[in-house]
Amino acid sequence: MSLVDVIMPQMGESIAEGTISKWHKKVGDKIAKDETLLEISTDKVDSEIPSPAAGIVAELLFQETTTVGVHTIIARINTDANATVSATPSAPVPVVPKVEAKPIPAAAVSTAATTVSHSGNLVDVIMPQMGESIAEGTITKWHKKVGDKIGKDETLLEISTDKVDSEIPSPAAGILAEILFPEQTTVGVNSVIARLTTDANAKISSSAPTPVPTVVTQPAFVQSASVQQSIVSQPQTSDRFFSPLVLNIARTEGVSMSELEAIPGTGSNNRVSKNDILAYVEGKKSGKSVPVSQYKPSAPVPSYSAPKPAAPITYPAGRVEIIKMDTMRKAISEHMVRSKHTSAHVGSVSEADLTSIVKFREKNKSAFEKREGFNLTFTPFFLEAVVKAIKDFPLMNASVDGDTIIIRKDINLGIAVALENGLIVPVIKNAEQKNLAGIARSLNDLATRARNKKLVPDEVTGGTFTVTNPGGFGNLYGFPIINQPQVAILGVGAIKKRPVVIDDAIAIRSMVYISMSYDHRIIDGALGGMFMQKVVSYLENFDVNQSI
Repeated sequence: MSLVDVIMPQMGESIAEGTISKWHKKVGDKIAKDETLLEISTDKVDSEIPSPAAGIVAELLFQETTTVGVHTIIARINTDANATVSATPSAPVPVVPKVEAKPIPAAAVSTAATTVSHSGNLVDVIMPQMGESIAEGTITKWHKKVGDKIGKDETLLEISTDKVDSEIPSPAAGILAEILFPEQTTVGVNSVIARLTTDANAKISSSAPTPVPTVVTQPAFVQSASVQQSIVSQPQTSDRFFSPLVLNIARTEGVSMSELEAIPGTGSNNRVSKNDILAYVEGKKSGKSVPVSQYKPSAPVPSYSAPKPAAPITYPAGRVEIIKMDTMRKAISEHMVRSKHTSAHVGSVSEADLTSIVKFREKNKSAFEKREGFNLTFTPFFLEAVVKAIKDFPLMNASVDGDTIIIRKDINLGIAVALENGLIVPVIKNAEQKNLAGIARSLNDLATRARNKKLVPDEVTGGTFTVTNPGGFGNLYGFPIINQPQVAILGVGAIKKRPVVIDDAIAIRSMVYISMSYDHRIIDGALGGMFMQKVVSYLENFDVNQSI
């Protein structure tokens, strides 16, 4: 049998992982070379991945919605012409694991099923739900390895969530047969994370199991007899919550309840987390005499993730739906919050008379569509006007690097394209080198492939100025958020017929509002206003005698 590995591709130089959004084939299906096998999503682009060979799908190593490191084996294709599908199901695919930051090799996801031979019942160990709003937990430490005996209610592993750290007991007595996820893996609640065999005659295979990464722990610190008298066995004097894991560490390290209650927590509702108490214990070990009331854990590294609410979100039980953000939504969320933290946003709105452009488009759209094969929209007219205005005001095509301003010579226009569950911003490179028809062709090509998930990473990077179109949904105008590291973004509103005063007479004209958000760090109101009026001027003075 000849197996061909399917690898998670790297969809860009800075891409470290991808999320499997859909498998187009299941185990046992025939597949041709270059036929679509799966769809993946990254924070840059969604893409369909073709099969590297013709054959039969032999293994799918990860389930849909799983985030996997680049260059990791995610499936295998059997190229043997005589291959048959086994009636025996393969080991179950892990359920919704989220492999964070560092890619984890496929071999580390589960141990071999033959490590422990048995004939008894297997008991599943489930990732528990540690609260109504908790959707996942991170395995921080396995207390047992495959082949170890374990008693019922004996600690099997430690997990961490955004609410609490906890030790998880074994649901049964027996031998640990399988560990399905390594330490530091984030797994969805109710997923099977390990299996125990209750067979008293189970035997451990002589072949070494696939190693599961371990975390190096510090040796236990031995307290003096005087300190041992004050370990956590005292009654709790407040109603503050401490997780079983924190209490166990406190008990082991000889931290009194009064000390524990004085530790300022960094967890939800100021709970003391595992890191908080370990930092406190380390401070005691170093011999520093720091009063508990003055103890402060190390400040976390600031991030631009969405700020947490000041108070816990409460809602009636059973009256909510909890939805996990997908990769694209998390990326959008992170980028938008980071932009608001980075740029000093200022907004302006101008009005333009598009009557001439509306008439020009109406006159030429049929011939254009017949020649080009797609509809001529209004967006290329706005893009052309923006390109001309940027040439007049090059600072609008800049970015900020510390106290340095970088002005780009190439005008690369980002175009916001709405998708079913998000948006993406493909980039028209060197737009200053294209005429109106060329801009229209590039726009149609990129937007079509964006909606069909056919973009490549280079087509969604390198933008220097972005245009978005809230008018496409009937909005008069909007105030978009700057797409970093750019310094401005222009929004196009809906084109509406309105009565307008022209030379003391009222006329019905096709009018549009255009809005712009710009970075006040380098663009003042005067420059922003002049740029907007230049865009308006190019729109209103469009040459209707030109050919397209």
